[in-house]
Amino acid sequence: MPAKGTKLTKIGKDIFKLEADNPKRKCLQRLDFSQFCFDESEERAAAIDLTGYFYFLLLINNDWIVKKFSNVGQSTFVAFNPIEQCEVIIGLASTDLKIVKLKQVFNDAESIEDYYVLKGHQLPPTRISFFKSYCFSVSRSEAIIWDLKSFTKLHQLRLEPDEGGIRKGLLSPTGLITAIYENDTLQVWPFEQFDLVNKISLSEYGLNNTKDIIFTENGRAALICGGKNKIIIFNTKTWSVIKNFEFSEHFSGIKRLQIVPLPLDAGSNKIISMLFDDGTFKFFDINLKSFVEVTDHVAQGVRKLSVSPHGQWVGFIQCDGSLVISCFDQLMKLTAEVTKIKSTVNSAFSKVKTHTIDQHLKHVERKIKDNLRLDRLLPILKEYGEYPERYRPIIWRTILKLPSNKKAFIGIISKVPTDSTIKMLDDYKLADRTKTSLLALTVDRLIQFCPMFSQSLFIPEFIFPFIIVFKKDHLLAYEAVLTVILNYCQKWFEYHPFPPLNILGIIENILAETDPVLLKFYYDRDITSTTYAWPLLQTAMSEVLTGNEWLILWDHLLSFRKPTLLLICVVAYNICSRRIILSFVKKERIEEFFRQPGKIAVKDVIKVALRIDREISDRNHPAQYLKDTFCKLPPDGPYPTFLCEEYPKFIIEDREKMNELINLKDEEFNLRKKRQQISKIAEEKRLNDEKESFIKQIQEQRLREQRRCYDEQFRVSEAFVANERQKLYRQMLSSASTDVARVNSVSNKSSSRSKIKSYHELKDDVDTLEEEIRQFLRTIKRQR
Repeated sequence: MPAKGTKLTKIGKDIFKLEADNPKRKCLQRLDFSQFCFDESEERAAAIDLTGYFYFLLLINNDWIVKKFSNVGQSTFVAFNPIEQCEVIIGLASTDLKIVKLKQVFNDAESIEDYYVLKGHQLPPTRISFFKSYCFSVSRSEAIIWDLKSFTKLHQLRLEPDEGGIRKGLLSPTGLITAIYENDTLQVWPFEQFDLVNKISLSEYGLNNTKDIIFTENGRAALICGGKNKIIIFNTKTWSVIKNFEFSEHFSGIKRLQIVPLPLDAGSNKIISMLFDDGTFKFFDINLKSFVEVTDHVAQGVRKLSVSPHGQWVGFIQCDGSLVISCFDQLMKLTAEVTKIKSTVNSAFSKVKTHTIDQHLKHVERKIKDNLRLDRLLPILKEYGEYPERYRPIIWRTILKLPSNKKAFIGIISKVPTDSTIKMLDDYKLADRTKTSLLALTVDRLIQFCPMFSQSLFIPEFIFPFIIVFKKDHLLAYEAVLTVILNYCQKWFEYHPFPPLNILGIIENILAETDPVLLKFYYDRDITSTTYAWPLLQTAMSEVLTGNEWLILWDHLLSFRKPTLLLICVVAYNICSRRIILSFVKKERIEEFFRQPGKIAVKDVIKVALRIDREISDRNHPAQYLKDTFCKLPPDGPYPTFLCEEYPKFIIEDREKMNELINLKDEEFNLRKKRQQISKIAEEKRLNDEKESFIKQIQEQRLREQRRCYDEQFRVSEAFVANERQKLYRQMLSSASTDVARVNSVSNKSSSRSKIKSYHELKDDVDTLEEEIRQFLRTIKRQR
């Protein structure tokens, strides 16, 4: 096996092979590699064998040197972190992601400095790709986007279970997220717009059994290969076909594609590498539509292929498990002109490049820290009164000296979330779901760090403004909150679960010396420091100041690096507001005053606070009781457990009482929740009763109105019928007398029989009319 700093065997010009260190031995332990990758500088590489051992390769004086590290576990992929080149991300068969942090491996005796483990996949992750400060890992059933700065899960994509498992997922250089399913469906999401999903059926383009997808460096084109040796190039803007290639059937199926960057191609990438199922590989020129002739050094028996980010090197894992690294120029028989252009550009790059990207990033970070020293920042703060909003996060990060301790942070977030966070945030609702989620995550991590925080209900209000400043970086937000609590919340928990009476006593002593009239006003009205000081402390004065004024206040508090100054600012706010406070008559009005934004300029508060800090006597100065030196978090190892020492000893030592307190709090929470439910049910019942009573009242009113209308209609109809009946009788009498007279005058010869007949007919008509009137009256009664 290769020892520390072993050179790779040179098998040709700029072609190297990793072999056993003693080829004369009869029994050699086989080197069987499974994963390999280059970093951005093309001067470092990483490899992992089938047993899980990690190998680090470094290009020194045009020779590749290798060092074997400890076992990291069976891997599914390996890649360098693009924003932190000293870190390597490894996908494990155990479904975890392991981030290995390297030292200067050829100068130190130890190999791996540290490592973190990210959990999120249920199946082993198979691919990883990068975009800006994010990475995208996929398994057969999950697709997760991670934040590389804090190594937290940013989003888990919603997949289509009906489409089958994921065959490959990739994140393009422009931020397009793609996933190819086993049924040859391509799903596309724009970055940070995960609700906008575009589905493309690749089988409609003749792509069956899709194997691979890659993007050009500029991200404007995607190359997808499938069965029958077919490659289609899509425009990623419209997903229309740009070019279509089909190769003869005597080639075995295309297994993998990879872009080969060339100088002066502007990211269009005209040459691609094609690895076939039978272990052969070829380079194909898209523009010329032809294969590029390859030398015979490595032409077949290849299991995996990896091209360096700028196309200078190509690494091969052969079928026998050995590793070969070749200069790209030695593989391709290019024309003299192209070779000359490439060598000229490479030589120019080699003259300019004096250090690796990892070294460059560290140099930039060091320059930032040098330029953001306090002796440079304080004159800016004095001149302008505040820091620029755009640069405030990085300035605060430098002032607080946040270490970005990823191992300690990941150790906290990997623990199982608790239910205490939900209870704490039950009464702290925010309209913005993103801010609510960020606050819940930070509170949960604080509870994981110190379980007693679950009983400190002021924590969400206190930390929320700091989280908003660092909202783009979860790790920095957590460390900033922890640093502020470490320095500015000293001895706040000694009387837990009651307010910090010792701290409030210090504030009362300062107010007694600086403004005894105001303190007497409070005494006369039975107003204590829990009214005029504690509300300001537990919200970090964010409730009484506007957003911009709060940022100005903490620009000064953090820059002066005096934790005791926060207590003095509370006293200064009371003194600056004394005219308003003395005008209040009711105690309730004073209590409301310290829970709502005031009209006091924050610069006046700072000015008064600095004056008090200079003039207050040593006997009453907070520095006599608290540490006035600024403490910072350690750059490595776990975060300090300073908070547990501040809680009452009987709570910490007596676990039964602590558990009893927690149980009582849980019972109180459950009782409050039940009361809310009962109140809700009672309110719903009251509303239903009022609703039914109102409906019944309206219904009765309508029935009374309808009955009145029917009665009125009946009276009118009855009068009408009586009138018509009288008219009918008069008409009948008149008609009968007229007929009798006519009969007597015309002829006395008419027989009495005809008169009787005429009389009976008239009587029948009257009876018929009376029956119709009775039916009409019965109809009216039924309607009533």
